Amino acid sequence: MSARFDVNALKIASPCPARWEDMAGDERARFCRQCQKHVYNFSTMTSKEVETLVVEKEGNLCGRMARRMDGTVITADCPTGQAMIRRKRWQWAGGVVTGFALLVSALWLRANSRDNEAEEGRITTEMKERWYALKIQLGLEKPPMALPGAIVMPINLNPNPTVTTSANGGNGSRSGSAKP
Repeated sequence: MSARFDVNALKIASPCPARWEDMAGDERARFCRQCQKHVYNFSTMTSKEVETLVVEKEGNLCGRMARRMDGTVITADCPTGQAMIRRKRWQWAGGVVTGFALLVSALWLRANSRDNEAEEGRITTEMKERWYALKIQLGLEKPPMALPGAIVMPINLNPNPTVTTSANGGNGSRSGSAKP
């Protein structure tokens, strides 16, 4: 059976105008309502599966196939197609790994920049203080002076002071704490 069957020799006798997307089914086979037949997608089958199907149906079947530029039919076990699938998988995996590495790098840089900002702020403050002290020691700048200001005394919170007199006829004194 395999010695005389060639997938690349398959030809579509009368192309159907029905769209694959409008047919019900999966990626391997769908049902066409126009011709009332199952349509098989050869690109999802191996060469052996296509051969078995064609022999089983005696060549009376509808099929969907794609050909490369050199005229060979694309099947699931096509070496070129398999290489392309592997290449796409590696590209996808590489993209995922690259994205993950970028995410981890960004998070690491962000965490370290916060620590560095705090450290730089502390170092900058220390350097300013040391520079200011050095300028004072060299006489380039005057030391800070205390600013004079008014001295504030507490006020009496009792608005009505009471007057008390002594028993021996002394002078009266004002006090805010005594009561009559």
